[in-house]
Amino acid sequence: MMTTQFSRFIHLTTTRVMMGASKSNLAKLRKKTGYPFGNCKKALEVNNNDLEKAEKWLEDQAKALGWSKAMKMESRNTPQGLVGIAWDKQYAAMVEVNCETDFVSKNDRFQKLVDIVARTCLHHSKTDNPSPKSISKVMLEGEEMGKLLAADQQSLSDHVVKNIAMVGERLVLRRAALVSAQPSLQLSALTHPVTGASANNTSFLGKYGAVLIYSSASRDDRTASLAKQLCQHVIGMNPTKIEPSPDDPAPAPVKPVERERAVGTGDGEEEEGETVEPGGGEEETVMMRQTFLLDADRTVADVVAEGNIKVEDFVRFECGEGLNPESEEVAAKVAQAGG
Repeated sequence: MMTTQFSRFIHLTTTRVMMGASKSNLAKLRKKTGYPFGNCKKALEVNNNDLEKAEKWLEDQAKALGWSKAMKMESRNTPQGLVGIAWDKQYAAMVEVNCETDFVSKNDRFQKLVDIVARTCLHHSKTDNPSPKSISKVMLEGEEMGKLLAADQQSLSDHVVKNIAMVGERLVLRRAALVSAQPSLQLSALTHPVTGASANNTSFLGKYGAVLIYSSASRDDRTASLAKQLCQHVIGMNPTKIEPSPDDPAPAPVKPVERERAVGTGDGEEEEGETVEPGGGEEETVMMRQTFLLDADRTVADVVAEGNIKVEDFVRFECGEGLNPESEEVAAKVAQAGG
């Protein structure tokens, strides 16, 4: 009788310990992967409560489901998404990842994906061009981006399909700009509006992005702040070139008009500026001739001359540009309302 009771005690104690371990592993797996409770429970059951095997099982299932969903969603439009910028000294990588709805673009999982894509492209740029001797701008298409390996040694394509399985929308790697410059030059970068800022996302995220390459004898905070303002200008005024070409005709005068237009500085604050009235004139496309976004009484040429800074090059991304036919029409209506 005592032997039977002791055996039952051992059995119950062992069962409780196993159940406790299973719950502990379930919590760990759920926190680490972000997959739903039911999926994590199934993964542990199939893999005898082995965390490492359960995680791999989840990854494989998500990939399979993601590829299947991706194939079915190929015809869907993806006009929404985010621009992400990862930046380190002489290197910057600006990427665009698209989704179907603005709702998904605000999802933490999607924002983490854009962060991974930006950091992976930055790492590729630094590895591919370890000692830049001049300004380099390399543009990557989505297919090329998808082949790059992230820090976990999974391709960016695999990261995308796993997220497709989770969010239920078509996601697309659209493009990347890999920018680098020699040590004598400096880089600045900005996104607007600042999106998804957290300890988990080290990249800048937003609907617009700009990377600026500049030269200056100074490397102080004042110069860095001015460079950031010039990034704001590039985002807000969308210049197509820095200086006019020799054969360009003299511009017709264009009167600046006030319009509510705020571009974030990247520190959570918004600054209101002014822009030129649309409808023609070289000021609309040549950066140095444009009215400075943050000071309607000066041109960009005035600002850079006073700040002893020279703009060498820039890259600007607008999420969804060229994908949504309605975007230009909406922008035109906003401009008319401002006038």
